[in-house]
Amino acid sequence: MHNVRRGVLPGLLLFEQALIRITFLSNHHPKCIKLLDGDFQMETVSEFLKHLEYLNRFNKNQKMWLRAMVSFIRGNFPEWEETTFCRMPTYYWGHKYITFSATKDCFYFHTNDETQILLLKRQLMNVSYGKRCIRVPLSDTTTMQTFFEVFRSVSRRIHERENLREIQARSTNSLNNDSVAKKLLQ
Repeated sequence: MHNVRRGVLPGLLLFEQALIRITFLSNHHPKCIKLLDGDFQMETVSEFLKHLEYLNRFNKNQKMWLRAMVSFIRGNFPEWEETTFCRMPTYYWGHKYITFSATKDCFYFHTNDETQILLLKRQLMNVSYGKRCIRVPLSDTTTMQTFFEVFRSVSRRIHERENLREIQARSTNSLNNDSVAKKLLQ
């Protein structure tokens, strides 16, 4: 379980808290978010996929897309934090996320990483785009490889950026002796 927000809601009596819990759990995705002792908690994708009714609601093509994406990300990017959000597998790294879902006839991909959207727009001409969202027909399985390539590209970019930060951190003047160096060079 991953904590989303810690602490009890201020100013509420225990009875009101219990009522809010029941209302929240009945109105929102009860299998996705659990409210325990005042903590909002989200299940991991593995915990979530254990719920048989979730898997049974998808047809063969939908399951294929979801399993392919989850398996690929788990196998290639174990450092990405895995969770669920609103019944969708979600992956975080740094301040970026990706999440996806399958509907009756489409696969939806959502992200807050503009680089991914731009890379996918350049490579996928026959899909629909929304704001930070891409909609692919379930029948178009050839686009899966494009998603995988973009994930790899983004991961490389993240690692390059992290390596650059490490190099910059090692090369900074920790003693702040620039003035001494300037005097020596004169």
